[in-house]
Amino acid sequence: MIFPCPAQAPEIFQIPLDDLDPAGLPPRGTPEFEQAVIGRYALDYAVLGPSHVKEAAEQYKAVVKRFPDHQVGEMAEEALTRIGHEEMRAAVDGGLRMDAVMYMQAAQDRFAKLDQAKVGQIVMEIALLGRNGLEINKPAVRYTLQNLEGEFSGLALLAYMHVGFRMFDAKGDAGTGLDREYEAAVKMRRER
Repeated sequence: MIFPCPAQAPEIFQIPLDDLDPAGLPPRGTPEFEQAVIGRYALDYAVLGPSHVKEAAEQYKAVVKRFPDHQVGEMAEEALTRIGHEEMRAAVDGGLRMDAVMYMQAAQDRFAKLDQAKVGQIVMEIALLGRNGLEINKPAVRYTLQNLEGEFSGLALLAYMHVGFRMFDAKGDAGTGLDREYEAAVKMRRER
């Protein structure tokens, strides 16, 4: 097995292979089959609920790393995004993230001084960096970009990406879970 398992495997790993629906999986006996099964088990963590979120996130990250350009990797990325959104909201009991609003105001100010092509480069760089996951609830973890000077927290980068994305598509879904914060930042900027 490529991915390490805890000393006692969670119940999701105790499903017999014969009980697994083979639809869409590579042929049995191939390395691809083993990896697809591991990916499927990792994705099935979601149904176990919040007590397994940490284990699920680690498995999702392993699947994304192993299958960056495969459907199972994309599914794992989507699951990591959902976990990130839930953790981000849990940090403020589901309320408005005022730190994200402030980051968005800073992004609006900085992006107003740049041409659209440069903003696009920044957004793409953040999106690519985010494929490996951003620590959005750990402000001490810092990131740097090649296209924008400074050090940024994961949440700041997410906010910058959201603002940049909305500059290109005002009604589009940036996939950050920060729509309410964006609306608040835009409103506050208009009121200045």
